[in-house]
Order: sequence, then C-alpha cells, then structure tokens
Amino acid sequence: MATLTFSQNGPWSVLRLVGEIQTYADAATLRAVLFDRVSRDSFQLALDLTELDYIGSSGIGVVAQVQQELEKRNKSLVLIGASSSVRHLLEIVSLDRVVVFLDDRSGLDSLLG
Repeated sequence: MATLTFSQNGPWSVLRLVGEIQTYADAATLRAVLFDRVSRDSFQLALDLTELDYIGSSGIGVVAQVQQELEKRNKSLVLIGASSSVRHLLEIVSLDRVVVFLDDRSGLDSLLG
C-alpha cells in the first residue's frame, strides 16, 4: 500500500503517493481518502506521483472516478511527476486526454493563472 500524505500549495490540495497501489484494498483506501477530500474541500486537487512505483487497474479506476467527480464540480485533476511506466498505464486508458500531467509542482502556479 502506498503512503498517502496531503499538503497545501496555494489553492491546491496535493496528495503525495509513495509506494504502490497494487491491490483492490489499496485502491479502496485511495478512493475513500480522495472522495472524502473532494467532498469537503474547495481546493483544486493534484496527485503527486513522483514516488509512486506502480498503480494497478483498480487504482487507475479510482483516478478516473475522481477525475469524473471533479469534472462535475468544474475542477480538474492534475497528476505530477508520473514515472514513464505509471504514465504509460494511465495513457492506455486515455486519462491523458482528461487530466493535466506536470513534471513537478512548480507548474501548479501557472494552471489557475
């Protein structure tokens, strides 16, 4: 299971994921944490994937569900620092068409400009 840590970066609520989202239980935990945050925060949401080693299909499904929920609220999901292997998995299911990928957190400032 990945370690999940929230921080604030201006108007952004940033969830840092470290490790792996490999099992259904891992994905269920991620889903609970993200949907809790989405339901009570007015902040924009970014996932820092810099130290995420792997994300399985259940985890990818959670990212897609969160993106859809944010879209309903007129917000976007931003993914930061995805490794080439994680990014490739996310691109297979076309998430690159509906989320913004950034190399690092410094790009967050320019998104709301």
